[in-house]
Amino acid sequence: MVAATDAPDSVDLPIGRDKAIPAAWAGRFRSLLEWWRISGITTMQTGSYFNPKMTKMAGDFNSDGVRADRLGRVASGELPRPERSIDRRFATEAFVAPPQYGFGNCGRNILMATGKHKRDISIIKGTGVKA
Repeated sequence: MVAATDAPDSVDLPIGRDKAIPAAWAGRFRSLLEWWRISGITTMQTGSYFNPKMTKMAGDFNSDGVRADRLGRVASGELPRPERSIDRRFATEAFVAPPQYGFGNCGRNILMATGKHKRDISIIKGTGVKA
């Protein structure tokens, strides 16, 4: 199962009329210092499941990859977090090419891709309009 969460948050800066830091001392520049808000949203998501495939092999009739052969039940294909890199997300030595015109014995969705942790921040300035 893929889990995801979004956590929005917003903070008004305490500068301005009726706030912790009054901006009256700024004179004509008061409107530049008032009504600021910092907003953000945090997204955390686990990775999706996938199955290892081998491409450009005999028997790959539709060019979408052939399932690999898994080397026994002991080799799960997962790597410990410190060993993972952008070039190596799972243990490739746990899988081999299937025999020619074979389909491989690897199950579907046995590995999990990298998740994401993203933070978006915005700084917003509100302005008043006199009628």
